[in-house]
Amino acid sequence: MKEYAKKFEPPKGDEVLRFRYTSYLGEFHPAEKKIVVQFCPSDLELTAAEQLKLKKLAGPRYNPETETIKMSCEMFEHQAQNKRYLGDLIAKLITEAKVRPAAEVALTSAGISY
Repeated sequence: MKEYAKKFEPPKGDEVLRFRYTSYLGEFHPAEKKIVVQFCPSDLELTAAEQLKLKKLAGPRYNPETETIKMSCEMFEHQAQNKRYLGDLIAKLITEAKVRPAAEVALTSAGISY
């Protein structure tokens, strides 16, 4: 059995999303399609303001004690579809967190910082 063992390697810097799958070993179960993803906003390449905005966008999915965002999906029939949906949702949240408000853009272009 030793020949099949793999040494543990911690996640790389660009592997910040932790997905959790549930398997019922060959038996059908309705919860088998559910995927849970968890990540820490500080692990993403975001400024402090963008991290704060991401936390606010996540709403109750953000846990301030563990400083993580946790989301799940079981809308689709297959795990791969649910994982893809969560990945797309996280990408949209990050994109929205990086959008600067129009007032901030106007003040910055006028040479005013706050």
